[in-house]
Amino acid sequence: MLSFLRQALKPLPVSAAERRAVSLPLHKFTTVTTRTREQIQPNAPPAPAPRDVPERCCVYCGHALYAPRRALIIRCPKCFTQIHVKDVLIENDLDAPRTITAGKIIVGPEARVRGDLIACHIVIAGRVLGEVLASHSCRVTATGKVAGRILSRQLAIAPGAIVEGQVELVDS
Repeated sequence: MLSFLRQALKPLPVSAAERRAVSLPLHKFTTVTTRTREQIQPNAPPAPAPRDVPERCCVYCGHALYAPRRALIIRCPKCFTQIHVKDVLIENDLDAPRTITAGKIIVGPEARVRGDLIACHIVIAGRVLGEVLASHSCRVTATGKVAGRILSRQLAIAPGAIVEGQVELVDS
């Protein structure tokens, strides 16, 4: 059966005269024009500025990470550590020694967390008893209360928030 398929798929012999008759003319493009976004869409809103802060990053080395939407765990290309990449939303009581992700951890206003939080970005609106290690940014809202150490590159504490413990800002 394979020999039959091979014979059926063989190209037919074509003479040189037939090839010349079938050849298509080639177009030569000598000028290349580039248009800006304003020329294409004159009333379009300006393009957003590129973000300096990555959405996900390795919590061990700080390297910016790209993860497909369905990925649960990826390997950091810089330090070769496997890390979870999904965002974590905590709305109830959580008693875990460590919560680690390369994405974002959000502690809801009714949540109470006993343990360490380690992520790229952390938002605290509830109560946290333990260390908070954010490789990029940490934000404590007005309803947030942290009892423990906070270590981050960027820290935002809203008026009314309570922070009891040591606060360290790390250089990039």
